[in-house]
Amino acid sequence: MNKFSLSLILLGVVWANSFSKIIPKKISFDTSILQVSEDSLEFSEPEKRLVSNFIIDLAFSKSKTVEGNNKVWVGNGIGVSSAEISPFEANQEFEWTTFTSSYKNEIPLVVLDSLRDADRQSAIDSLGIGGGSVAALAANDKFVWVSTASSAGDDLSRGEGLSFTEDDGKTWFHFPQPLDSLRKDDQPESLQGINLDEFRLTYEIIDGDTLIANPVTTDIQNLTFDIAIDDSAVWIASFAGGLRKSTDLGQSFERIIVPSDKMDSLVYNGETDDIDFYISPVDLISSGQQLLIGSLNYRGFSVAVGKDAIWYGSAGGINKSLDGKIGKEWARYSFLNSNLPGNWIISIGIQNLSGSETVWAGVMPTDISGEKSGIARSVDGGKTWETMLTNTGRVFNFAFDGDYVYAVSEFAVFVTKNGGNTWAELPRITSGGDQILTQEFYSAGFDEYTGIWIGSGDGLAITSDKTLNWKILRVFPPSNPQAENYDSDVPNVYAYPNPFSSTRDNNLDGDGHLRIHYFLENESKVSLKLFSFAMEHVISLVSNSTRSAGETDEIWNGKDKFGRLVANGVYFYRLEREGKKDFWGKIVIAN
Repeated sequence: MNKFSLSLILLGVVWANSFSKIIPKKISFDTSILQVSEDSLEFSEPEKRLVSNFIIDLAFSKSKTVEGNNKVWVGNGIGVSSAEISPFEANQEFEWTTFTSSYKNEIPLVVLDSLRDADRQSAIDSLGIGGGSVAALAANDKFVWVSTASSAGDDLSRGEGLSFTEDDGKTWFHFPQPLDSLRKDDQPESLQGINLDEFRLTYEIIDGDTLIANPVTTDIQNLTFDIAIDDSAVWIASFAGGLRKSTDLGQSFERIIVPSDKMDSLVYNGETDDIDFYISPVDLISSGQQLLIGSLNYRGFSVAVGKDAIWYGSAGGINKSLDGKIGKEWARYSFLNSNLPGNWIISIGIQNLSGSETVWAGVMPTDISGEKSGIARSVDGGKTWETMLTNTGRVFNFAFDGDYVYAVSEFAVFVTKNGGNTWAELPRITSGGDQILTQEFYSAGFDEYTGIWIGSGDGLAITSDKTLNWKILRVFPPSNPQAENYDSDVPNVYAYPNPFSSTRDNNLDGDGHLRIHYFLENESKVSLKLFSFAMEHVISLVSNSTRSAGETDEIWNGKDKFGRLVANGVYFYRLEREGKKDFWGKIVIAN
């Protein structure tokens, strides 16, 4: 699971208001209505490479392309990448395919010819994946689902919708971000005196209960942070949209009613008393007066499918469905009624060992005194909770390899092999001369053939022996003109990230890290010096040192030769290589 807006501020946002239907449809997945034919119009091809080092989410499935293989799915800052995983190669190289919003799969010509111009464009838009960055990714052996999001300016995010494939990415079906419709007929007595047109409120009657709702009618701040798939439905947790469920492959999403912040449980089955709370993630306020109270439990962040329950995490606690996977009966566990370190459930992971199920939660504080960040677990289906580690920062994801539990966070990767009784913090991840230059990790997953995968803002790391040896996967524009993916528009020496913030980019052990990348045809003596805009010497990173042939990185932490962070501005670097003309490049420091 992943979190697209990693520095999300919980904002009270203004939405248009309406109710969506609540009662789940009892139908199974059927994609026959969405099939495409061989006689079709082809758009752009997917890219045959990993295109980003910012690894937001990971998922695994059985391959539909090569029998016996697994498939890894990587959600990154540009799109979704996938690769085959063979059971027969211990240290295999991966051949990547990346699907971005520019990729449109095939549309039957007979369908296009039968549509009006507006409908033709709608049909085209319904294929491929959404624009922006991947926000969440989920896979099982039948489907892969992905949500995407983008910036809406002013520190706001926009949900770009959801897409799925059932043929290893050959065909993607896309749906816009789920929204609610407006209904305001027959104003209930509890809303008398409130101008529905002004506040755009609506209500729905479910099993005789009148529920007042704040509908979500915009994609602003309505981004899907997590996705879970069961045998007959896909579940999504969205910041503005809360928990929703689709049983018709994304054509519609039903709003799921969960307990309010004041409730420990909720049942609506026709025999319950009226549910008299306001279904909304924000309060209704007019002229400084609080008219209706919303619930943080309707701000969704995480969702997981257990053996016999759905688990939903929000800014108001962790919720468990008590009616199997229907979603009409819930228990809510929180900082106040359980031993959770906080109410904000960033992530949920489910560990299965010898038939038993342990539920793990990554927790952050909200605004209640005494809350902390940490990791909690339940070994008895949520009846009791234990806080296993505190002061972790945001824990974005979990992965499990037998007894081993991996929790990836903004500060480190935490590992336990005894159920959380003791934890170790992973040391710096290295592989030969390469290393992951960040302490912030966003994604993790387990593959039976290759082991644990961990995603960061500085690439992927894989270990098949728990934590001892790592393989690092990182993408960069090659500097070698003979390379398969060489781009003549990219200089053969370059610095990244650029502009560079030494306080924010690739932060590890208190330092930021920038790479200066170049290619050597042969083993050579190399010198690399940095200068200020006034051409004053700042630091020598390399002085007449031998470097092997191939693609090479030199690393700078943004400090001068006296160990001081350099000021914001423009800096120059000079690369000297044997038998080559000196190369001058530019770096912009923006702290």
